[in-house]
Amino acid sequence: WNFTSAVDPTKPYSTAFDPEYATSYEVGIKSESADRRIRANLSAYLANYTDLQVRTIDPVFHLLGVHNAGSARTKGVELQILAKPVSELMLSANVAWERAVYTTFAYNSGSGLVNYAGNYLDDAPQWMGNISASYRFTLGQKGTLTPRVDASYQSRVFYTEDNIAPRRRAR
Repeated sequence: WNFTSAVDPTKPYSTAFDPEYATSYEVGIKSESADRRIRANLSAYLANYTDLQVRTIDPVFHLLGVHNAGSARTKGVELQILAKPVSELMLSANVAWERAVYTTFAYNSGSGLVNYAGNYLDDAPQWMGNISASYRFTLGQKGTLTPRVDASYQSRVFYTEDNIAPRRRAR
């Protein structure tokens, strides 16, 4: 048993929860051009969770706690490309797609049992991506200066298991 606060598990409200288990698979390929100026990495993954641990708010005591959600599945693909057209310039781009859903999750909301199966996991965007560029300036005996510019994107995420209030992550 695990405890998240000093609450007696023999009382009506308990913070005890079971361990979380995951079975994960990942395949990928890494490649590099002959002149080492371009590198590309591609990977795909699948993870099945049982007894997934989630944060929930107790409907009676209004306390934040950890509970087991049942099961979930995440799967996704990620592509990363790095390019170095000249020794001073580094360019990179990453894109990732993920589908992360509860496969079973019934929860007592205080007014009855609610089934969240099929809903997206908390804080799991479907799309993410970023691009960046950096250039290294040599300053002679004084060292180097390397400014960098980055831009990123993330699709909407849900912060609760009911998926009612989609919000964009604060930037």
